[in-house]
Amino acid sequence: MAKIGAILVVGGGVAGLTAAAALHRHGFTTELVERQQTWHALGAGFLVHPNGMRMLFSLGLAAGVMDAGAVVRRWQFCDERGAMLAETDLEALWGDAGPCIGIERTKLQRGAIAGDRQCALPTRHVGYVPGAGRSLRLGRVL
Repeated sequence: MAKIGAILVVGGGVAGLTAAAALHRHGFTTELVERQQTWHALGAGFLVHPNGMRMLFSLGLAAGVMDAGAVVRRWQFCDERGAMLAETDLEALWGDAGPCIGIERTKLQRGAIAGDRQCALPTRHVGYVPGAGRSLRLGRVL
């Protein structure tokens, strides 16, 4: 069986941060690289459904998400005049599966996952050179 020395996770979005955190918590040496110098989160936010929250609980990351977000018990879809088109009771839909948490993307990236003290991931900026997008680390082409 091959010995894994370190795992390189490319991209500091929600998926990259979560993957790096999961690998780190399972004892793997991980390094997260990101081409942007700052955490720039696109989009306003999203709803983490109970199945996603269960995954975050298993990684020890759910507390930060719950602290930074808000429980969403129901949602409504309205037309451009504000007339309700549909409504869903999320607690009735999901039952005992767990809460739905609404959270701003920046809060999730910066605080809940990246800021998890127990997860202290080595992270570094890797500059982007147009036309050399595959050259990511120490001159190696991945």
